Amino acid sequence: MADPIRVGFLGIEHIHADYWQDAFQESPHTELVGAWAVTPGLTESKGKELGYKSWDDRDALLNACDAIVMCAPTTHHAEMVELAARAGKKILLEKPMASSTEDLDRIGAVLEETGSWLMQAYPNRYDPINKEIRAILDSGDLGTLSPMRIHHGHAGASSPFFGGTWYADPDLAGAAR
Repeated sequence: MADPIRVGFLGIEHIHADYWQDAFQESPHTELVGAWAVTPGLTESKGKELGYKSWDDRDALLNACDAIVMCAPTTHHAEMVELAARAGKKILLEKPMASSTEDLDRIGAVLEETGSWLMQAYPNRYDPINKEIRAILDSGDLGTLSPMRIHHGHAGASSPFFGGTWYADPDLAGAAR
């Protein structure tokens, strides 16, 4: 087997960061190098909880990785994509991609200029609820099923879960732009 892909996180503020961290820790094809966050102190607590290294130096983490996952507040995405693309890293970018058309143009320009690889994150495969649904379906307890459709989501910034976080802050989420 080839050496595992070394993955680091620039930002873990997005709720889906936990799903991605689990996915990369579970995969034999990846090594979770650690995380740096925009929010001071966040990686220390999460790192202890989830078992990965906390980095204070964003550039050092970037240099230690083959690929970067960005789960920072949206207003930081363009800057971070530019850093990672110029460093030649593969990029998994949490949604939303950008908080303004200017930032979206900036992301597009640096990707075109560098030829970097970027994937927009849609982590439903790793969502704990969807994992539970998959386990129930795989158990056969429901019998044979026809095609089905589910709806699973959240109310975003209006949800009590997100109150007081960057999701509800127009300056950080990008709504004020």
